[in-house]
Amino acid sequence: MLLGISIIPFAFFVTPIGNINTRNSQGEVVWQTAIAAFFFLFVLVYFIYKIIFRTLIIKFNDENKTIEFHYPFRFLKINYTFEQIEAIRFSVVYSKICDFKCLILKTNDDKIYKVTDFEISNFTEIEKTALLNFKLTKGDNFKSLNKQEKEAEIEKNKIFDTRQAIEYRFSCYLFLGLIIAAIFIDRYIAVSERKLGWVGYTLFLVLSILLIYKIRQANKIIKGQ
Repeated sequence: MLLGISIIPFAFFVTPIGNINTRNSQGEVVWQTAIAAFFFLFVLVYFIYKIIFRTLIIKFNDENKTIEFHYPFRFLKINYTFEQIEAIRFSVVYSKICDFKCLILKTNDDKIYKVTDFEISNFTEIEKTALLNFKLTKGDNFKSLNKQEKEAEIEKNKIFDTRQAIEYRFSCYLFLGLIIAAIFIDRYIAVSERKLGWVGYTLFLVLSILLIYKIRQANKIIKGQ
C-alpha cells in the first residue's frame, strides 16, 4: 500500500515513472499532478507516522506465563505476567468495507491495549490464548460474566467471525472485479497514450495474489476450520 501511495510523490519530486508526466509540453509543472503529489505525500507521511507509533508485536510465553508488548520502532518493550492481566473483552471497529474484531486487554495498572484482526495477522491464535488464560468480560467497564454469559459471549464471537468472513470475502471479490475491469479498459478501451505500464500491472498482480490468499482464509473461517 505504501509503495502504491509513494508512486506519484516519487514521480513528482524525484524522477518520472512510466507515463506519469509532471510537466506539460512547454516544460511547466502540471498543477493537477502537483496537487495529487502533495496529497499523496501527506498520506504517505501520515501512514509512516502511524506505523512507527502503532506497530505492536505481542509475544506470549506459556512456560513463564508472561506477555510482552513490543513497539519495535519506538524501542519500547513492556512485560506483564499473566496474573497482571486483569481482564479482556471484545469490541467491534466499524468501517464501510468490513467490520473488525477488537481484543482489549486491561492490566492491573489500568493500562489498556487494543489490537484488531485487521492489524494482527495471527489474531486468532492470540484470541485463543487470551481466552484460555485471562478473565473474559464485556462492556466499557469490563463487567464480570457468569458461566452462561461467558458461553454466550464466545458464541457471539463465533457468529461474528463467520459474518465478518463472508463480508470480507465479498469485498475481496469486488476488488478482484475492479482489477479485471481496469486491465480490460486499459488494454481494449482506453485510447489515451497513458497506459498502466509495468508498474501498474505489477501492483495489480501483487494485490490479486493477496486478495486470493485472503479469500482462501475467509473460506476456511466460513467452513469452521
